[in-house]
Amino acid sequence: MRLHGLGSGSLVVEADFSESSGYAATCRLLDSGAEFTAVTAVSDYAAVGALAALAQRGRSDVSVIGYGDTAVASFEYIALTSLRPGNVAIGERAAQE
Repeated sequence: MRLHGLGSGSLVVEADFSESSGYAATCRLLDSGAEFTAVTAVSDYAAVGALAALAQRGRSDVSVIGYGDTAVASFEYIALTSLRPGNVAIGERAAQE
């Protein structure tokens, strides 16, 4: 983010990989009063929790992206964008080092 001049605009809220943690972290972010337009979650499951918190608060103006490209991300009613991490390439590189 800093490399692209966006470092001062990013917020980090601690969460683990679970839906409940993504939900709680997003609620904390919403309660903080911070203005934001997107959430990047640590996993697809945390992203589903973030989506739930946003929906509960009536915030349809926030984009959410998950990580892992799990089956849950492909469910049409969730409409989640997810990054595919390339686990095979990551594993191959780790084995070489």
